[in-house]
Amino acid sequence: MLVFSNAASESKRERMTLRVSFDEGLTWPEARLLYAGSSAYSCLVALGPNTVGCLFEADGYGRIVFGRAAW
Repeated sequence: MLVFSNAASESKRERMTLRVSFDEGLTWPEARLLYAGSSAYSCLVALGPNTVGCLFEADGYGRIVFGRAAW
């Protein structure tokens, strides 16, 4: 399982999203929205077999937030 994090808005740094690939990055069929507001730089960590943690900047770089998602 590969996981990718980014601010998924096409025009702004918003919508921190995790995407997952089960075929070595050929496709990214599933996504989990972690935070809808402004978001930037992120770091990922494996929390378990199918759970990922994401530390990221939020609210105009004013906060550091930790979110998690499972597949």
